[in-house]
Amino acid sequence: MGIDLSIESRIVVTTQASCVLRGSYRLPLLRHHLIGLDGLDAEATLSNFEEPVATIPMTLLLTGSETPGPFLIPMHIPSYDELTADSVAVEATGTFALDLFETEALGHREPQIYYLYAFSDRVLAGPFKVELLRDEA
Repeated sequence: MGIDLSIESRIVVTTQASCVLRGSYRLPLLRHHLIGLDGLDAEATLSNFEEPVATIPMTLLLTGSETPGPFLIPMHIPSYDELTADSVAVEATGTFALDLFETEALGHREPQIYYLYAFSDRVLAGPFKVELLRDEA
């Protein structure tokens, strides 16, 4: 069980710069995360890889060295795992990618050190240090 995040630790802030966070998870699957399970008989299978079978809530939290925040980014990340109506699935898996510069939290691109955490229910990942550097060009 857990959340794995990957992000560059130092980013020079320019107009073309991106701050891409990539993540994957294996988290507890709760009934309210499921999509479209109602109405299935016991032998039915949810395995349409074009549509998610569950969405897992996750929140990113950033704090800054100069502007402490906190800055919150709520997300609902899809899981395409194969599930059956009578399965006792207790975990969901998935991946995501997000450019933090395209969010309200870091859209201002203020140079400073940020600490990034990810929360989903009782699972925590972080802190991850991300340093936004002023473009000296």
